[in-house]
Amino acid sequence: MIIEQFQAGDFEVTLYEYPENKKVMNRTAYTLRVQGKGTFIYNVSDEKEEAMQVYEKVAMYIVEGYLTGEERTLLDIVEYLN
Repeated sequence: MIIEQFQAGDFEVTLYEYPENKKVMNRTAYTLRVQGKGTFIYNVSDEKEEAMQVYEKVAMYIVEGYLTGEERTLLDIVEYLN
């Protein structure tokens, strides 16, 4: 289920919640998907608040790139999260 979605230029950032994992693994999983000239999927956290923070962090990183004129790539985003 999509919780949040953000699009800027070529990038689309989506935060997903998988409540069905709660039945199997006794936890809800949150996954971040970034699309833009490829796709990057990142298993964020079991905590919704932490997942939202990562989502906002990636969205702001992309916006910051547009504001400063620096073109971001998926590799830049992966390195930023690590």
